[in-house]
Amino acid sequence: MGAGSCAITDAYNAAAFKKVAHCIVPPSNKFDLTDQFDFALGVRNALDLALEYGMRSILYRHPFLLFDRLVAKILLLTVKRWLDESPYSGAMERVVIL
Repeated sequence: MGAGSCAITDAYNAAAFKKVAHCIVPPSNKFDLTDQFDFALGVRNALDLALEYGMRSILYRHPFLLFDRLVAKILLLTVKRWLDESPYSGAMERVVIL
C-alpha cells in the first residue's frame, strides 16, 4: 500500500464508530504536487470504501488540519468535488470534518 491507499477495519471498542478507515498520507514536511494528489486520492478512496462497506457517514480527522491551511483546503475541495461528481454520493448521508 502506498500513499493514497486506504483500508477499512472494524472499530472494535470505539464507542461511536463501527469501522475505521486507515489511509496512508504523504509526509507533511514537503507536500509537493504529487503529495497533494496522493492526499486527495486517499480522501476519495476513504469515501468510496466507506460506501462499499455499507457506511452512510464518515468522519475525517487529520492531525495537520489544525495548522495546515493547504491540507484543510485540499480535504474540503476533494470532499465537495466527490459529493458533486460521484455517482455514489447520494448514498452518503453525512461527512464530518474535525
